[in-house]
Amino acid sequence: MKTPEIKDSPTQEPPLYYQADERWGGLPYATADSCIAESGCGLCCAAMAASYLTGEEITPPVLLNLVGNRCVDGGVNHMGRFCDELEALYGLQWQDLWTLEDAETYLRNGWGLLAGMSGSVYEGGAEYGAHVLYVWGCDEEGVYIRDSAAPSLQAPVTWEQFEAIDWGSYFYAIREGQA
Repeated sequence: MKTPEIKDSPTQEPPLYYQADERWGGLPYATADSCIAESGCGLCCAAMAASYLTGEEITPPVLLNLVGNRCVDGGVNHMGRFCDELEALYGLQWQDLWTLEDAETYLRNGWGLLAGMSGSVYEGGAEYGAHVLYVWGCDEEGVYIRDSAAPSLQAPVTWEQFEAIDWGSYFYAIREGQA
């Protein structure tokens, strides 16, 4: 991969919405016997992205009240549906991407990413079978990631660490709507 073009350092950070937060972790979500703490990675990441991009406080229960389980398919978060909902509710723009190279290009151009992955984000980190992350920026330090299941992962990872993540089959680039 070529060396990324670096934009100015991010000056504001998205909120940290953890799936297991006692305020909402036990709320029913995704299936009849699941809750946000167990299945809400996509919901929490979508809420972080919406809050960050709009400047409004859009917590996971606020977003859940607006979309219900319309963004769940077979008990799994469907990030394309979340993007549709965020566009309709808040005017956010999005683009579905299928390669890491495309994702990096969009990220370098100021877009955030709602991204599916498996394995761990960094060596020794939590292992996931299927998980969603909110990648919200990049600078000379690396790539900034919000992980709704891992409070310890909030510092940037290097570009090499980012490229080593076992990214699933999709990225959704998301940004503030353009007039």
